[in-house]
Amino acid sequence: MSAPTRGADTLSNRIHVEWAALSTSPANGGSSVLSYNLQWDSGTNGATWTNLIGLAPPSLLTSLYVTTGVTSG
Repeated sequence: MSAPTRGADTLSNRIHVEWAALSTSPANGGSSVLSYNLQWDSGTNGATWTNLIGLAPPSLLTSLYVTTGVTSG
């Protein structure tokens, strides 16, 4: 699976995140993908992670705009 990438619509006050859809996942024996879980550490160096999508409710989105906590530079 490829890592999420910065989308072309990223600006100084928002990050556009995109990733390729999967139909099955090798991580669970090839079963169908039921949800993606996208997390952000918002500059904490991995100490605190915030779920953006995917845990509750499940999500099959493959694109997301992050606007909370985004600052230029």
